[in-house]
Amino acid sequence: MGFSFAFDDEDIENEDKGNQKQQNSTEQVINPLDKTHDQGIEASSLNLKEILETLLDVPLTFSEAFSKIYKRELFDVKHQLMLEDDNIYNENLEDTLMGNDDLKKYIYEGGLKTWECSVDLIIHLQSLSGEFFEVSQIIELGSGTSLPSCFLFKECLTQSRPMRFVLSDYNKSVLRLVTVPNLVINWFTSLDLESKQELKKSFKINADIDAELQITRELIDKFFEDLDKKSIEVQILSGSWGRDFLNYIDVSRKSLTLTSETIYSPDIVPTISEILIELSKSGKCVVAAKDIYFGVGGTVLGFLEYLNGRINNDKLGLKYELKRIATGGLNRSLITITN
Repeated sequence: MGFSFAFDDEDIENEDKGNQKQQNSTEQVINPLDKTHDQGIEASSLNLKEILETLLDVPLTFSEAFSKIYKRELFDVKHQLMLEDDNIYNENLEDTLMGNDDLKKYIYEGGLKTWECSVDLIIHLQSLSGEFFEVSQIIELGSGTSLPSCFLFKECLTQSRPMRFVLSDYNKSVLRLVTVPNLVINWFTSLDLESKQELKKSFKINADIDAELQITRELIDKFFEDLDKKSIEVQILSGSWGRDFLNYIDVSRKSLTLTSETIYSPDIVPTISEILIELSKSGKCVVAAKDIYFGVGGTVLGFLEYLNGRINNDKLGLKYELKRIATGGLNRSLITITN
């Protein structure tokens, strides 16, 4: 006599639906930070001094970006890349730069360009009247040219406020070519005239040009001497955002987290949202963004929908405040997330 399981078609159909429901439920509980990013760059911590060593004798041409915050000129970056024989981080950004690409997924995330919303962040920070000194750590996600952090860095320098800065970008080359140089430029421009003149003696370039400096051994030593004297730390992080990225950050410190132009794509919204949710547990997060990113699909509305879903479904206890930016041609917003 043959043997068979006593399942009819309805039982099988119900079981399939149950399995599908269980599978979907399993997928829903996987935090985007815990998913593998096969095509992304693994998160890593870079040594600030080693980065500056790779720039030894490199001249930096800079200009005022906004309200006495300075940035390295993009043509200067392109010139350096053309002169270098090898690519230190093997990211091959030369073709991207020369082709004027703003974004190449998993290759280049737009960090060499100064974006509009970074200025919105600076204006917002100026309005806080020193409130940011209540924290001991400032984190900038997707820092790129790092102008908001440079503003706060300069404030800490001039007022001798201890602080830890965590600057991150997807590309190591961006950190080397603009993030770190901009920190040095803004430090240099904050020095008194006597200190500047003393450092200029070590320059091999024309020291009479105010909009240029050179990374010399003497300048590097003086830079770290000042940071140590004023109890300012700088941590540099590269790579994809994920759980391993968070492991590099001291979440025990009360923090102010800044990010601009990072919700440009629906694909990245879950990841950046989860990073901000985690970091909001130890302080305030401020997101600056265009309301709509034409061509790539990201929107402030999409970001807020994801955030609201997590807050309501998981009872996170987070709050956020939305502020519209009325100036300029494109509608922009600031979202402040607090715990």
